[in-house]
Parts: sequence; C-alpha cells; structure tokens
Amino acid sequence: MAQDGNHAGGSSPEHPAGRAGAGLFAEKRIFIRSGERMRYLRLSRRAQIAAAALGAALTCWTAFATVSLATLYAERAAQGEAVAALRAGYERRLAREVARAEAAQDAMSRLRERVAALDAALDSERGAVIAARADRAAAQAEAAALRERLRQAVAEREAARRSAEALRRGLDQARRRLAGLDDAAEDWGATVAAVAEALDSAVAERDAAERRAAEAAEKLAALENRMREDEARRARMYAQLEDAMQIGLGSLERIFARAGMDVEKLIGRVRAEYSGAGGPFIPVEPASLDAEAGSDAARVTSLITGLERLNLMQVAAARLPLAAPLRGSYRLTSGFGIRRDPKNGRRRMHDGVDVASARGTPILATADGVVTYAGWQRGYGRVVKIRHDFGYETVYAHLDKIRVKKGERVAQGDRIGDMGNSGRSTGVHLHYEVRNGGRPINPLRYIEAARNVF
Repeated sequence: MAQDGNHAGGSSPEHPAGRAGAGLFAEKRIFIRSGERMRYLRLSRRAQIAAAALGAALTCWTAFATVSLATLYAERAAQGEAVAALRAGYERRLAREVARAEAAQDAMSRLRERVAALDAALDSERGAVIAARADRAAAQAEAAALRERLRQAVAEREAARRSAEALRRGLDQARRRLAGLDDAAEDWGATVAAVAEALDSAVAERDAAERRAAEAAEKLAALENRMREDEARRARMYAQLEDAMQIGLGSLERIFARAGMDVEKLIGRVRAEYSGAGGPFIPVEPASLDAEAGSDAARVTSLITGLERLNLMQVAAARLPLAAPLRGSYRLTSGFGIRRDPKNGRRRMHDGVDVASARGTPILATADGVVTYAGWQRGYGRVVKIRHDFGYETVYAHLDKIRVKKGERVAQGDRIGDMGNSGRSTGVHLHYEVRNGGRPINPLRYIEAARNVF
C-alpha cells in the first residue's frame, strides 16, 4: 500500500509548479501488513528522482543501442554486398586470366614444336648448304674445265683455219705449177689429192671444235642457272627461319622483362653451363674458305647465333617457375600479401596464392628441378618442395596425394601430386609459393608474365 507524502506536509498553495513537482516526486510510503503488525517502506523524493533519471537514461541507452545496432547491421550488409561484388569481379578477371594462361600454354607448345621443326630444318639445311657448296665447288671446277676446253677448241679451230688457209694457198700454187708441168702431172695430182684430204680433215676438226665449244657454253649456262636457283631457294629458307626466330626471341624476351629478370644475365649463366666444345681437327680447304666468304655466309652465321640464343632462353624458361601449377578451370581464393587468417580472423602475411578446384586435380611442377621435400609438414599438410635453378624454390601444399619422392628430378609439367584439403585448411585447394633466395615472391607475377606463351 503506497501513500502519497502530501498528507505529512504538503506544498504551499501559493506555488502551483512546486505543488505539481512535489506531487510527482512527493515522499511516498509503502505499507506492508503482516498479521497484527504493520510495516512500511519509505521512498524519499531524492530516491524517486534518481530512479526516474536512471530509468530515463536506461531507456535512452536502449534506444541508442538499438539504432546503432541496426545501423551497424545495415553497414555490414552493404559491405558484404560490396565484398561480394568485388569477389565476383575478381573471379571473372581470374577466369579470363586462366583462359589466357591456357591459351598461352597451347601457344607455347605450338611455338616449341615450331622451333623444334626449325632446328631440324636448319640441321637439314646445313647439310644441304654443305652439299650445295661442294656442288658449287665441283660446278666451278667443271666450268673452269669447260672454259679451258672451249679455249682449246677455239685455239684448235683457229689453228685448223690457218692450216686450211695454208693448204688452200698450197693447192693454188700446185694447180698453177700443174698447168706448166704436164710431165709431172701424176705426181702433182697425188700431191693435190693429199692436200685436199688434209684440208677436208682440218675443216672437220674445226667443225668438231666448234660443236664442242657450243656444248661447253650450253653446259656452263645451265650450271650458272642452277646455281642462281639454289641461291634464291636458300634466300627464301633463310627469310622463313629468321622470321620464326624473331617471333620466338620476342616472346621469351617479353616474358623475362615482365617478370623483372635480367635476360642477358640468365643467358650468360645458362651458356656457362653449356660451354663444352671439342672434336677432331679437320683443316679447311681453300675452296671452303672461299665458299664461306659468299653472300649467304653472314646470314647463316646470324641464324646460328640467333638460334643459339633462342635455345638458351628456352632452357632458362624451362628452369624458371613461369608455368601455372595446374591446368583446366580453377579460381583464385586468396591472393599474395597481408590477409585475414581464415581460421582465427587475424591479419597475417600470406606468402603464396590459394587456388581451388576439384579434389584430385593434378598438380604440376612449374619448372624443371629437384624435389627437396615430399611429406607432411605442420600447417602445410601434405607438401612438396622443389628446388630450381637460379636460386628459385616452389612449394605445393595441402595435397591429397603426393606422387614424387625426395631427391627425384622433375621436368616442367610433370604431375607431382593431387589437390586436397590436408593440414591447416578450410577446403579443397592448393597453396602455391614461389621463393627466390628464401624470399617469397608473388607467383601471379610469373604466371601472368608467361600467360601468352606457356
């Protein structure tokens, strides 16, 4: 039972506002009856004001907290939509990059096949050039012999002509003498017959020499025509080889430049490892030296130098982690750099990239190298580590199955394991790292650099 405190000592009737305030927060008593006993609880004006203030403050705080929580949920929903949009855009970009990478791998395969065909063609043409040089030397020798025979035939013809002229003069003299010497007619007749026979023989020899000279001139013209055709064919072949070589060199140089590598330094290191030379000493004939000084010698030398550079760059590319660690469709689930840990939500450095696909997807070596670790490692689960040339190392973690052993040598594109979910992982994916000198490098930098080739 509550009792208003106005019964004890009310407000003055001269102050209505004070009377209202006193009525609202006037002292109150709550009576409690228990049998014959009665007790009461006294609520002073100050206690009522404090309770009212506390209630008002609690109501305001509740309203503020409700509004703040609603605002926070709205902001988080907006952020979630923005993140979803960004992730969708990123996945679309990744899909495009994956398609480019697959197309680049096909292009690189075709380029390698074309370079191999060009190498074979160059080897074949080297033999053809050597044979052509030998044929040319033989043809030149034959032409010189034909020229000598022609000169001799011309000389013989001139000698026969002079002999015929002399015989004609002798015949004329004999006829004149025959006219004045009847008693020596028979002797002179024999003489004239012998002279005529000699004249006929000289004329026949002259005609034969002329025929031989004509035949030699025809053979020389045919030989020179064949040599011109051979030179034109070699020029076309050299042009095709030069075009293909420039395409291959340009593609690989762009790859190394995008990856931030020193091309000349890489080529120098590879050349130092492939610098062996030897073989028996074979002296060069003077004719070979003359052939080497021909117009196509410089092009052949340039082609050999360019193909050597192309081969060295291909060797370097195969020994660098430029390829993608898997083929087919996949998506990037986590990039390189600082991120929120998927397990505890804390910010930490992510030393590689995570790519997701179906369980059991073949995982491929991205470069030639030697397996330095193949087993279980805390955090990584089933992991394979490969040491490559030039101080590079690649790591393939969370595998479902390992298909290589420590110490095994692998080539670029070899299957080293299957995608899985082992170790500290939230789902089926591959954690892929690239390190140089122990320092982590963004793998996408190398994969994107080679997307038009591998």
